[in-house]
Amino acid sequence: MAEGLKAKLHGNGLLLINRVLSWLPIDWCSAVGYWLGVTVGPRNKVRDARARHNLRLLRPDLATPDVIEATMRRYWGNSGRAMTEFSVLKRLWKSDRATVSGIEHLHAARATGRPRIALFLHLGNWELVGPKILDLGENSSQIVQRLANPYRDRIAMETRRPFTGRLIEAGPNAGRQILRALRENGLISMAGDEYLGGKLLAPSFGQPVRTDGNLGRAVRLAKLANAIVCPYYCVRLKGAHFEIRFLPAIELDLTGEDFLQRGVERLDAAITPIVVAHLDQWLMLDNFKLAKPGKAMPPRVQ
Repeated sequence: MAEGLKAKLHGNGLLLINRVLSWLPIDWCSAVGYWLGVTVGPRNKVRDARARHNLRLLRPDLATPDVIEATMRRYWGNSGRAMTEFSVLKRLWKSDRATVSGIEHLHAARATGRPRIALFLHLGNWELVGPKILDLGENSSQIVQRLANPYRDRIAMETRRPFTGRLIEAGPNAGRQILRALRENGLISMAGDEYLGGKLLAPSFGQPVRTDGNLGRAVRLAKLANAIVCPYYCVRLKGAHFEIRFLPAIELDLTGEDFLQRGVERLDAAITPIVVAHLDQWLMLDNFKLAKPGKAMPPRVQ
């Protein structure tokens, strides 16, 4: 009973904070998130230790104490900003704070006339990527994963309400909706990196790839719909300013009985160096404790 009351009070506190933050200018709201991130984040010793462990393994070039501290401060700061920016996302979506690079890759993929799977990553503020796709003239749907915390989920879904008709909730009944949207609209967006059920499904960081996650679903969808895969991601430049980067489309080899394994390996190799290059902005860095990366891990992008 006491635990339930505590959870309810904490949840209602989140709702109140979200409402108050929504009244602030975008830069102020983001700055509050930065302060909360660097102040509160490191106090969770388990999560902080996991993030530092993963950072040392994946980026040995950042292994000196001063650089580790600076990187962790950026990490917690970005995490805090991304969370409080939920409160002003509707204004962020309408602002000119997200520039675009690689737009020629989006245009080239569209010009093929084939269905496209837009594969995004949880970097910077990933909530900007779906609406930006629409701003650029695409008729797309996005696959979303509901949050375990009902109060955080309520905030997220309320914020996304303008796009409710374009959202497909992940689950056992989503397959037909996804395939129909892909065939009718020409494009769907889904996450390439994935932490689910207490396990990291992607990137693999050089370990054997998992074919039962989103990367495997992307490969299967590509085969069913004759689709190409279009990776893109968002990075934070400074404060509440961002750059959304589109990469060249990936044409998977979907022949042979081992098409799924090869396809997932191809997509994993594409997203891994991007995540490694931007660990200080990656949502999942503190969610798991990585074993030593395998030798097959792709080099990070410069």
